[in-house]
Amino acid sequence: MVGENQEVAINAYQKALQVFTREVNPVSWAGIQNNLGLAYRDRISGNKVENQKTAIAFFQEALQVYTPEADPINCLNTSRNLGNLHFSKGNWQETIDVYEQAITAVELSCSWASDENRRQEIMAKAIAVYQRQVQAYINTEQWDEAIETVERSKARNLVELLANRDLIPKGNVPQEIITNLRQLRGKILSLERELQVVIDKLSGNMGARLQQQRLPLEESRKQLQQGIELSRQQLDELLKQINDRYDSSFSLTQKVKTIPFRDIQSLIDERTTIIEWYLTEDEIITFIVTSHDQYPIVMPSSRKNLEILANWHQEYLNAYNEQKSQWINNLFTRLTDLAQILNLDSILAEIDAIFDKQGVKCDRLILIPHRFLHLFPLHALPLSNSNEELLLDHFARGVSYAPSSQLLKLTKQQHRPEFNNLFAIQNPTRLDGKPLLGSKLEVNKIRQYFDPNDSIVLAEAEATEANLNQNKEQLRSAHCLHFSCHGEFKFESPLESALLLSDPEGKLKADADLTLYKIFKLDLSQCRIVSFSACESGMTLSGNKEDADLPSGLDEYIGLPSGFLYAGSPSVVSTLWTVDPIATALLVIKFYKNLKQLPTLGDGDVSTALIKAQYWLRTLNSQKLARIQKNKRFKLLIAQIFENNKSDRRKFNDSLYAAINLPDRQPYPFANPYYWAASVATGT
Repeated sequence: MVGENQEVAINAYQKALQVFTREVNPVSWAGIQNNLGLAYRDRISGNKVENQKTAIAFFQEALQVYTPEADPINCLNTSRNLGNLHFSKGNWQETIDVYEQAITAVELSCSWASDENRRQEIMAKAIAVYQRQVQAYINTEQWDEAIETVERSKARNLVELLANRDLIPKGNVPQEIITNLRQLRGKILSLERELQVVIDKLSGNMGARLQQQRLPLEESRKQLQQGIELSRQQLDELLKQINDRYDSSFSLTQKVKTIPFRDIQSLIDERTTIIEWYLTEDEIITFIVTSHDQYPIVMPSSRKNLEILANWHQEYLNAYNEQKSQWINNLFTRLTDLAQILNLDSILAEIDAIFDKQGVKCDRLILIPHRFLHLFPLHALPLSNSNEELLLDHFARGVSYAPSSQLLKLTKQQHRPEFNNLFAIQNPTRLDGKPLLGSKLEVNKIRQYFDPNDSIVLAEAEATEANLNQNKEQLRSAHCLHFSCHGEFKFESPLESALLLSDPEGKLKADADLTLYKIFKLDLSQCRIVSFSACESGMTLSGNKEDADLPSGLDEYIGLPSGFLYAGSPSVVSTLWTVDPIATALLVIKFYKNLKQLPTLGDGDVSTALIKAQYWLRTLNSQKLARIQKNKRFKLLIAQIFENNKSDRRKFNDSLYAAINLPDRQPYPFANPYYWAASVATGT
């Protein structure tokens, strides 16, 4: 029955081509060509090889009309169909050529979707195209093209997320340029939607009454396509002007840009390695980039490993959300399992072999995770071939993170030698909020490291968004931003993720918060570092929070750290989970002390200062902690901090007592990764 239906469909499509010709009805003609391609691809009768050849020919015909510029959505669909067919046959170069056309279509279609469901459908199709393109490049040993495609996928996700948002460039941009930018974006959006309506009409089964409208619709289609092409050219010229004269980061949020492999290599010195992961529908791919090899080293894993990783990820989240005590107690064991899943020892052996040949020691590591790997403290992964050594112990100059090589390149361009003044948010007052017991202690100590005349602290009820806006100039000129507050990540709507500011009466609710979208609009042109001791400030997005299935609706993470990097700060220190207040206060104070002991802040100094602070905290024994507690100056400081709140003072002292005296915390109260590994350094 299926075979008979296929033959009936093929016959009907062939007859339709006698009516819908390319010259008179190009859109309908192309749609029929695509349908014939699908029919022959799935045809049961006849010779399979010949059917596939015929299918390829029909898809190619359709793509003569469905070009990326003229009809990106149909171009994506047909290119994907054709590319998948070439992929299944092992025609790798043909696969690459066709998927390139599909990817170009994706990057031109960010604003074409008429509703959210349609947008998700388009993006889900796009993910598979990028993943298979990466695999095709690997199969043809084009290692550099493979990692460039990975980076292109990540850049596309950010642009897609910010599509149609009224984001404007930072700096002293003339109002005329901003007006032109808004007008062009609005014009392109309007023309694209008009064109989609016309294409839908032309693609449909038009009745006799509408047949007479076909010629006017075809003419309208051509005019709209020409208008879109001209407007895109004008927008490209305007973005280049903005990039060259005012804001070099702005164009990255507006248009997908590729980063050549040679540029990725130029981001690191001879003693640094980049590890970049990419999760496809079939495997975990690890890219190793050094300055010593012409191409990246590519280490694929088995599909079995990918399945184990997906299960591990789900169990990790379930324990974190539902069994916090069990999650804390088993964190080291879970990280040991993750190290094995990622083949960490093999990766490090490969890195050591590369550097041994050069007679150089690799002492700095930059990690670029993918999807849900961003959620985990990869720097704290244990090494199985050494005695209690962790990944961060292997690299003297530190382990840092980057959302992508593109963002890493942006941070490298931001030279900020000054580190003298502070802008801090301290324990904002919330109606339903829990006070941060260590907030006042850490901000009080941190402030001592900066110029008191040029530093601002917005504390408790004063830590509002209104006050933040009133101090916009001080914020713009600040060298360091420190947020000691709660944070939240919204998996379903990442741009609404936020640092929670003061809202004592609960009236402002979401309007009170510093959301990710607002962060993208900040101008941090003098900032050297943004740090959070907020809870979950580093958490990021990849599809549904509860869904470990691969692939998901989105393939890359966008979070608060990325927003601050785009806003202008070259370094961000954030947290991956709800942190312990005592441990975090001690860690943050030590971290800033390490930073201020440096004459200037150079590349890698932030991650080095952080891992030194983390090593200090995890090796801090209970006897030394007890001496700190008994110190007269410390007691006086605690008395001052909690002068008007005996309840919080009691909680603070109880937590400190537990760290010093509980048997299961001895002899190192903060050795468990829970207490120190949440903090991660992103950027330079």
